[in-house]
Amino acid sequence: METTRTSNRVLTTVFIISFLNLIGFGIVIPLIPYYAEGFGANTAVVGFLIGSYAAAQFLGAPLWGRISDHRGRKPVLVVTIIGSVLGYILFGLANSLLILFVSRIFTGFTNGNISVAQAIVTDITDERDRARGLGLIGAAFGLGLILGPALGGFLSRWGYDWPAYAAAFLNFLSLFSVFIWLPETSPRGAERAAAAGGNAFSWRALTTALRRPLVGPVLQVRFVFALSFSTFATVFAIYAEFGLGYSAQTTAYLLAYVG
Repeated sequence: METTRTSNRVLTTVFIISFLNLIGFGIVIPLIPYYAEGFGANTAVVGFLIGSYAAAQFLGAPLWGRISDHRGRKPVLVVTIIGSVLGYILFGLANSLLILFVSRIFTGFTNGNISVAQAIVTDITDERDRARGLGLIGAAFGLGLILGPALGGFLSRWGYDWPAYAAAFLNFLSLFSVFIWLPETSPRGAERAAAAGGNAFSWRALTTALRRPLVGPVLQVRFVFALSFSTFATVFAIYAEFGLGYSAQTTAYLLAYVG
């Protein structure tokens, strides 16, 4: 009973961390074209600016996952969330296009929260309950990408720095929840990785998974879905401003409606 209670508390904390992280992400995404235009960016530069976050995250997430296998989930979450807080503050303080790029790259690289959250779910659940745990992270994605743009659109009426500071504050709350409610969960995961003769977070493990007949197609579909979603979010925000002349608030509310 106590084990079940602890697992439920950890899953709730993982949901909170993921939810606040995704709200912060969703707050700024619709506003980036408008913010960057103020520094003279054209549509191509805005596209690179938005893509720089994903590229940095692509490089950083496996690294943070690997470190979490050896050093523990909780310390890595603390570091990555602090990185998100600092990145969003830098975004709000930006006074040039270069600083915007630096802030997005830094935030993307340090944003390993979701990959570590998924690892935590794997640590504390068995095969029967794992789908429920990972489903909570999926629910956090959906809710965060609805509430985030809506909140960003509302706050943008006072300036584009306000949404960035709000995203930083939400990540600070996430950090607080890690310190208060999240125990270390990695020993079981580390033992499994050692027993497998390797590391759950590695490019070799990814290549091996892609070759497996049941896992490979799922990963490929997930990649196509993520590519299509990110392309839509990027192109829509750019087209809404430069093509349709929509305000930042209108664009943000439309993306919140899409979810």
